[in-house]
Amino acid sequence: MIKTRIAWTLSLFCLFVLPLVGQDFTRISTIEVSESASVAAPANLVRISFAVESNASAAGEAVRLNAEQTDALLKALKQKIGREDRLVTSGYSLNPVYSRGNSQVTTGYRVRNTVILTSKDVGGAGAFIDTATEAGANRIDSLSFAHDQAEKLRDQAAVKALKKAVKTAERLAEAAGMKIARVVNIDYGSPGLGVRFSRASLAEAGAGAPTPIEAGGLSVSATVRVTFEIRKE
Repeated sequence: MIKTRIAWTLSLFCLFVLPLVGQDFTRISTIEVSESASVAAPANLVRISFAVESNASAAGEAVRLNAEQTDALLKALKQKIGREDRLVTSGYSLNPVYSRGNSQVTTGYRVRNTVILTSKDVGGAGAFIDTATEAGANRIDSLSFAHDQAEKLRDQAAVKALKKAVKTAERLAEAAGMKIARVVNIDYGSPGLGVRFSRASLAEAGAGAPTPIEAGGLSVSATVRVTFEIRKE
């Protein structure tokens, strides 16, 4: 009986104590710093979302009219875009139009077809809008500028932010009579990129002078949160 108890005691010692041998339970001191940075770059992509809306008393007629208008829009834009530019249909809908005085009475049907143009001809944004309007587009849902190397720009911004975090941590540690020993953890997040224009009507865009669109520059931002181990000097 005594031998059995001794054996159980040794087993429990090996199970709970031996795995802890050699571990350092000294609590380290840390400091956490969050910094942001941005990188400026000229836009080299433009994205425009056009919409063709057609109305008719019958659903079939609305569909036919919209197909003709959308086909004319695509043909006109294809003559303007370059080889690397893209045209895609992003949405299509057919909905009844109800009487204002009675939501149970259908007065007609509305078809909406959305086409998105992505082009490297940033300076041609205004010309694209004029061409689309003349060809049958009657709304622009969005216009935005972007960069085809956005991820690389974000990485550059993150590196700048990290360098700022290191300098800030060094100043704070020095003020506390400590020094930076090592980086314990880095959290990296990046907010959005680009300049965006709100929804606008194209009812008068095709008349008179060409539509003026100025791309300007983009600011790509990144934020890092860094945890440093600090030690006495």
